Amino acid sequence: MAACLSEDLTCSICLTLYTDPSRRESGNISVHEPRPEESGGEGQRGDSAEAPVSTRQKEAEVLCPEHDEKLKLFCITDQRLVCVICRDSQKHQSHQFKPVSEAAEQVKSELQNLVRNICEDTQGLEKLTKYQEQEIRQTKTRSTHLQGLISAKFKEMYQFLQNKEKQLKEKVQSDEKEALEQQNNSLDQIRAAKAENQELEESVTAALDVSNTELFLKTWSEQKTPKQQLHSNLNEKTSRW
Repeated sequence: MAACLSEDLTCSICLTLYTDPSRRESGNISVHEPRPEESGGEGQRGDSAEAPVSTRQKEAEVLCPEHDEKLKLFCITDQRLVCVICRDSQKHQSHQFKPVSEAAEQVKSELQNLVRNICEDTQGLEKLTKYQEQEIRQTKTRSTHLQGLISAKFKEMYQFLQNKEKQLKEKVQSDEKEALEQQNNSLDQIRAAKAENQELEESVTAALDVSNTELFLKTWSEQKTPKQQLHSNLNEKTSRW
């Protein structure tokens, strides 16, 4: 910022700091009027360089464009350089004025305060920048840590679920094996009972085929096993089903 102010206060022609600032008639503020040797040709610049020091200083004086008088005052109201005749004119009636040197010192002081304030603001902004950069780094660090923690927790949960899945499957397989053993045993018993029933049915059917009454009774009375088996099967079925 100080560099920018220095550029604004430097004449683009002679590359020196402005000394007696003034405002042009066009309304544009100019803090420096070109010297005669700056506005003239090369020959004029050469002549002025050879002129005595007092002559060059006199030529460098900025004069009022309206009254051809030296601009010794600064109009605070209009913020422009004026001469003593301008001060007494109707255009500057009731305006406030200061000597050029005092006005320049005041402007310099204001500019110095401005530079200090800007430097303080810049330092404050630099601190805020560092703080914000630190916050960004911490946010990224926390995010990375949380992502790692989440991954670890999910990995742990996945391992737990895998173990739980294995245990449940083993339990189901064990229950299945036990149930199948019982069901197969029951099936074997049912098949054996069915075979016995078929055998008994065949014996009873054979006995019924005997047409002779005496022979039928004799045959059936002599066959103890079929009768006992029939009663045994009936009792067993009654208790089981």
